[in-house]
Amino acid sequence: LPLLRSLSYFRQAKDRGIRWDLNLARLSLLLAAVSVFGLALTRHSTSFAVVIGLSSLGSGFTPTVQSFALEAYRRRGGTESGRLFGALAVVQVLGAQVLGPLIFGFIFAESIEELPKLIFWVAVFLFAFAFIVMLFVRVPHDHSSHLEVPNDHE
Repeated sequence: LPLLRSLSYFRQAKDRGIRWDLNLARLSLLLAAVSVFGLALTRHSTSFAVVIGLSSLGSGFTPTVQSFALEAYRRRGGTESGRLFGALAVVQVLGAQVLGPLIFGFIFAESIEELPKLIFWVAVFLFAFAFIVMLFVRVPHDHSSHLEVPNDHE
């Protein structure tokens, strides 16, 4: 029984960094959702400034998710991190510079006269949905030690 406890403690200590990344990504999404929710409700410049400041706290999502993805990729035996970051960059560019402006521009153009704050509510929904999805993400087991390549140069 003491051996099992020490192994459990070792695994928890080893997972501390990746768990921190996962929880920070979740917190960043939650703060982003709360800040956009605040933007939808704000009516004064002071509260607008406070909410914008809060939104900056949600900006840690992208680098934290990249760190989490790299460690999860390594744990699954991945060795080509360049491909991982290339794929993440493609997804980010498609979302942030192609599809995002197209979708949000369309929503804004169609709703500005009747529902001027609809764009904020759509953003709140998307951030909340992303947060809920992130709650289902789990830290993968570390299988990389089983996949090590033997060194032939010894």
